[in-house]
Amino acid sequence: MVDAYIAPSARDLTRTYLIQQLALRGITMDFTSTVPAVRPQRFGTIQELNATDMEFFADSQLLQLHFYDVNEARCASTARLAKGLWKVMPTELEVQSVEIAGGPTQQRDPDVPGLERYLVTGWVTVMTVPG
Repeated sequence: MVDAYIAPSARDLTRTYLIQQLALRGITMDFTSTVPAVRPQRFGTIQELNATDMEFFADSQLLQLHFYDVNEARCASTARLAKGLWKVMPTELEVQSVEIAGGPTQQRDPDVPGLERYLVTGWVTVMTVPG
C-alpha cells in the first residue's frame, strides 16, 4: 500500500486560532462555514476558495474570512485585528505560512440591506502528513 499525503484543514486551524486569539482580546464571536439562519449580532464565516499543492509535503489553501457585525466600525476594526493576527499565526508543525492576498475589503451584506461586511483573503500553507 502506498502512503497518501493529506493536508490538514487550514480552515479549521484558522477558525480555532482566531476564536482563541480574539477571545483573549475580549472579542467573542463564532466562525462557521455559512451565514447562520438566525444571525447573531456579531459573527464570522470562513470559506475555502481554492487549494494548490506546494510540492510533496505542503498544500496551500486559499481562505476568505467574512466579518459581520451590526456595528460597522466595530466590524472593520475586528477585520483589521484578525488580519494582523492571521499574519502571525503560529507556524510550528502544521502551518508553514500565512500570506494575506487582500483585505479587509468592505462590501454590502448581500442578505441585509444597509449593512456592511468585511472580507480578508489569504493563502494558508500547511504541511501534509502520511495518511
